[in-house]
Amino acid sequence: MGTPELEKVEFIKSDGTIVAKVDDPMGIKPFISKADFGAYYEEDAIKEGINDTLLPVKGFKPDDYFSLVLRVEPNDYEWDSDIKTVRIMYKKFGQSQFQNISFDDGIISKE
Repeated sequence: MGTPELEKVEFIKSDGTIVAKVDDPMGIKPFISKADFGAYYEEDAIKEGINDTLLPVKGFKPDDYFSLVLRVEPNDYEWDSDIKTVRIMYKKFGQSQFQNISFDDGIISKE
């Protein structure tokens, strides 16, 4: 009942810190897509027009199926991929709420 409005997506490391700083060894920027397309290199995503279809997370109101798309930019090639949880923050009926999705439970995908 009611339509949530997405606020932000956070990525939490196994030590509890949030991947959000510019100086973090891995830059991750989330987007919303109404299509499911798998992984692409940036130049291929631009060529295929995928970048033009991505929507910002903040303010998105899901009304049907959607995918969370991540643009990942390594700032340090020695980075240890230790992201344990994705936290999706949203508002519903004016109340801020969140849902944690553990990577231990697997990643939901059609592919």
